[in-house]
Amino acid sequence: MCQSAKSETEHGEATKKNISSSMLPNPPIMSRIRILKNLIILCLGFFLLFTSYQSLANLQSTLNIEGDIGIVSQSVIYVSLIISSLLLPKLIIRKLGCKWTLVLSTLTYTPYIAANFYPSMSTLVPTAVLVGLGAAPLWSAKCTYLNEISVLYAGQTSETADVVTARFFGVFFMIFQNTQIWGNLVSFLVLKPGLAVGEDGGEFSNVTSLAMFAINDSSETSVADVVCGINFCSGINENLLPPSSEKRYMLTGIFVVLSILAAVATALFLDPIHQKKEDDEEGLVSRIAATIQHLRKPNQILLVPITIFSGVEQAFILGDFSKKRVKCHKKEANKICTVYGKDTTTERTVRKWFSKNNLSDSILVIIKNP
Repeated sequence: MCQSAKSETEHGEATKKNISSSMLPNPPIMSRIRILKNLIILCLGFFLLFTSYQSLANLQSTLNIEGDIGIVSQSVIYVSLIISSLLLPKLIIRKLGCKWTLVLSTLTYTPYIAANFYPSMSTLVPTAVLVGLGAAPLWSAKCTYLNEISVLYAGQTSETADVVTARFFGVFFMIFQNTQIWGNLVSFLVLKPGLAVGEDGGEFSNVTSLAMFAINDSSETSVADVVCGINFCSGINENLLPPSSEKRYMLTGIFVVLSILAAVATALFLDPIHQKKEDDEEGLVSRIAATIQHLRKPNQILLVPITIFSGVEQAFILGDFSKKRVKCHKKEANKICTVYGKDTTTERTVRKWFSKNNLSDSILVIIKNP
């Protein structure tokens, strides 16, 4: 009797402990401070990587002009990116997770940046293929990671997941667009022309400046006006000559180090997120078919012109604009791209403010799948 009473008492106490422990709230998977820390690390990784890559991409039409290998390499990147977008993101993220997909994809940019030490078809084109293959998993993992931590953060606040997601993306792109500012400032400081001394002791920045000095004062047309902009002529302007080997090595070396630091920072300080692993045996044909089926949706069709415009815009800026209207005026070259980065950063800041004050729905048109 005593033993049975004792066992019943112990059983009752254990039951009470189980009930009380089940009533306690589960601790969050990731605290709010850790979520914000991961947001900063993610932004920092992209900031370091694209400070180097995007700045070099802006210079490809003038830095590597022999055989137009710079422009060819940029074209190869986007061809490779198309293939990568269909095949790799879902597969790699499922195998490696978002964190290590980000690390691995970041490292695919480093060989292309390093190829600018000795640019040629044999160095730039293969590494450009590698960049294209890594770009799609990189951006897919970034979006997935931001979405996941946004949901986790919203679960610990009174805000909806949509508001937090919009805010986190606004913070990300505000920092990301700063790459245009700081990357082009680095390029400007490294590549800025030296000063040549004329016979009368005057200083000239380059051969074009010497030619402009020789023009009759009554002439209203300068050499820069003749060979830059709408009247561009690549055979005249000395500004379009590639930089010296010393400047090339210095600039490329700085950017290689930044790209490696981006991967190291992500690997060391970004926390992994645990996603549900789903059995996915979707083949290539079915994946392509599913992508094509999206074109049957009106909202998806309406987004296609925006995507096409974005591609044409990037091609114009990286190819024609940077060569004919930016690098052609060498002293102002990277300053123009810096102003572009400042303006885009301001736009992201304004968008983040709209999201913070819950004005996004009334200001922006959000297209959702039916």
